[in-house]
Amino acid sequence: MEVQDIQYDGFKISARILVSPEGGSLRLDRRLIPSVDVSIGLFADCERGTVPSIHTERFFPPQNRAENLMVLEPGYWYGTTVHFMPFDDHFTGIGPECVEATLRLHAFDGGVVVRERIRAVRPPSPDGGARKDGWPEIDWDALLDGGTQEDGGTQDTPDAGSLAIPPGSR
Repeated sequence: MEVQDIQYDGFKISARILVSPEGGSLRLDRRLIPSVDVSIGLFADCERGTVPSIHTERFFPPQNRAENLMVLEPGYWYGTTVHFMPFDDHFTGIGPECVEATLRLHAFDGGVVVRERIRAVRPPSPDGGARKDGWPEIDWDALLDGGTQEDGGTQDTPDAGSLAIPPGSR
């Protein structure tokens, strides 16, 4: 198993996994469902080596069905991008700057066929300094003072995209 393009924002870890058997054929669920077919565990803070408080996902995995069985032969590759949420705002807060974890690939019958140790480092700001909702910052003082759209306030005549005061409401 190869692990590529590891991304970590302090809450979510994502990585591209690629699988190719070496000795014989490998029976996999073609969906490669995170936490079922590809699982993550053994978290540690890179700096302290301690295991941080982890928020774990609990759900009932879908049953294996014959139509999801894929037999991968040596020399062929199969992969997907997986996402895990080991940290969250409410239970754990933002995760450490750097985490180490183990990705495990499970065969169609559920047994672990390979483990890969990964290291993920988050950027200085978990959101890169951008607002999460995609909207620009609003200057509420200018808005309440009846300023213009350019200075963060409103316009007296409504147009598309403006925060207009309805006629007769002043």
